[in-house]
Amino acid sequence: QLETMIVSQKPKDKLGVKEDKKGNKQLKIRAALHQETYYGKTLNRDTKTIDISALKVKDISQIIDPVLRKEIDTHRRNYESMKEAFTGEGLIVFNESRFQTKNKSALKPPVYKLKLWYSKKDNEESDLQQLYEDNPNKSVITGDNYMFVVMEQDGKRVFDIASLYDSVSIAKDEIKEKQYDIETIKRNICEAKRLEDKRNKKKTLLPKPDKVLFYLQQNDLVYMPKGKDDEIIEYSATELKNWLANQENKKDFAQRIYKVIKFTGKDCFFIPNNYAKEISIPKDLSKEDMEILKEKYSDKKIPKQELNYIEFGSYSNCTPLEKNELFTISMKDGKKYKGIKPRKIQDYCIKIKTDWLGNVIEFNSQKL
Repeated sequence: QLETMIVSQKPKDKLGVKEDKKGNKQLKIRAALHQETYYGKTLNRDTKTIDISALKVKDISQIIDPVLRKEIDTHRRNYESMKEAFTGEGLIVFNESRFQTKNKSALKPPVYKLKLWYSKKDNEESDLQQLYEDNPNKSVITGDNYMFVVMEQDGKRVFDIASLYDSVSIAKDEIKEKQYDIETIKRNICEAKRLEDKRNKKKTLLPKPDKVLFYLQQNDLVYMPKGKDDEIIEYSATELKNWLANQENKKDFAQRIYKVIKFTGKDCFFIPNNYAKEISIPKDLSKEDMEILKEKYSDKKIPKQELNYIEFGSYSNCTPLEKNELFTISMKDGKKYKGIKPRKIQDYCIKIKTDWLGNVIEFNSQKL
């Protein structure tokens, strides 16, 4: 009986429509539209400002001020790590050394923040979001992704991501036009994404997808068909309902249900629906063991796997691949295997909806 169950998932929708005290409909936003850091421009090139304590070795070449760049590079070579060089006593020594000059008019102020080039390439097209229409010099990195849009072009699936920043802009316009149904707003966001102009590396305009199949959000459920000959794909709502009434059929169906965890770039990541959160138990490491790990990873953060025993099953171990033997092995040790490749779930999956008890109430856009 347990094997036939589909675990009920609480949806995580970052947008909603609510009424204020006066009865007016308003957009409700439940996540960050963009990251807190603002980005500017120097010589028409994107720049960013960071705390000196967050500086990494690879960032030194991106420091805009050439004199400061040289001073920082010289100073950090006297220390074992960047953290030691630019926090606490190391930072005090660095700033005091900048005062050691006979020319008092040339005294330099202490440094706590640094201005860096945003991209290593001076001619790279900006992927930042301009914050204000009338101010091209103030930009941000868009925050959370809102939905993973699955579309079709010439019979093949193509994918794109709608950021929360862009989705909010569209949703606000919809509400101004008296459209308050959130599902209709979502479909319009998908359609706006489909009609967006896209260009390849040669700046050639790409053809627009023919249609939107469906969208996915965090905690949404999908069914992964066995293959092209999976008969239930073509079932009517009544036929599927009758088919699921058989315990063996429902058991097989439940084993092929996945939950959306995250999406980035052109990939959507899943875990099997019945996987729980990962179990992480700290290893009993001696001081000598810790010293070896610190030396091994130097300036880098020690990976969680080195410090803890981890049983896979959650966010950090989600995968775009179908569950099978290779799926389990890749989740366990992170290796990529040549030869037989598990299918990518997003290429074949069908979106489903369940009620609070885990009963399927929508399959392939039809109500059961």
